[in-house]
Amino acid sequence: MSFDFKEVAENKLIILYFVDRIGIHLSNSQITQFILQNNLINFFLLQQILDELVKNDLLSKAKFTNKYLYSMTEKGKKTLDCFVSRIPDNTRILMDNYIDKNKEAIKKQLQITAQYEKINDKEYIVNCKVIENQITLIDLKLNVVSSKQAKIICDKWETNATAIYKNIIDNIIK
Repeated sequence: MSFDFKEVAENKLIILYFVDRIGIHLSNSQITQFILQNNLINFFLLQQILDELVKNDLLSKAKFTNKYLYSMTEKGKKTLDCFVSRIPDNTRILMDNYIDKNKEAIKKQLQITAQYEKINDKEYIVNCKVIENQITLIDLKLNVVSSKQAKIICDKWETNATAIYKNIIDNIIK
């Protein structure tokens, strides 16, 4: 079995560059989506590399609102600064273009969350949140009687959370 240390090192730098350049905490699925969508690293190797980057304190991984999010550490930033030139120019351009086009959508995914859990056959708890700069603006829990209602609420929240939040605030203040 051949092991290409140069390729592994480059893959680690690609992940560090992506996390650093986007400048926000990222979920595993957000990193994975970008990497796989652009055929940069295979899934299993990506997961292994993410674990190694965390173990070596180049990325941090912390639980935040039911998700683990990755962010750059100071050690990771210094490492990237030393070796960023080893990432091929075309790969950096690809990442920069993706980030420029998708950063706000990625950020919104982390700011607005809605999920539900089944309590029993006729009871579901829906948890809707809006988070801004890691501060929870609203955390709304609703008890509903069906998974259908729970799914509708989650879908509506994810598309209309800003307006719903504003409406709630306006009604409480008036």
